Amino acid sequence: MANIIFEDTTGNNYGRKTWIFTILTGLALGVIYWLLSRLLHEYAVQPLLCQLWQTSGVCTDSREIAGHVATILVAVIGLFVTVKLRIFRPLLVVVAVAATLWGLSEWLQGLRWPEAVAYSALLYALGYALFSWVTRGRSLIAVTIIILVIVAIARILFLL
Repeated sequence: MANIIFEDTTGNNYGRKTWIFTILTGLALGVIYWLLSRLLHEYAVQPLLCQLWQTSGVCTDSREIAGHVATILVAVIGLFVTVKLRIFRPLLVVVAVAATLWGLSEWLQGLRWPEAVAYSALLYALGYALFSWVTRGRSLIAVTIIILVIVAIARILFLL
């Protein structure tokens, strides 16, 4: 008699190993974010935008611009990693984390580099863990509404 094996495609089959790798992915992406935003600011955005006196207004926002570009690059890297880890609804997770942490370079301004790296890694790890957990729900509409509410609350809290 043949055995029939069903594959669980609901996204609710997260084991301890998947959660550990999700959190480690968030930690690594937080460090990569800090490195990318720092490197982009020092070697790309500031030299390109701050050489002419006509662009001095843009020059004051060079750290912000570098942070936004780094957020997008880290989101692309995070998408590839979450797909490889078989996280359920990886695009939703990555977009939610990017929307929540948009402007992180502004929040980290004024901190020494060890603190900035630690906060960045911690926030990315928490974001990936939270949104990976939320996206496990069955209803895409309910999950999307919950994510929008969480992102809106987080953005309001970060403005305070």
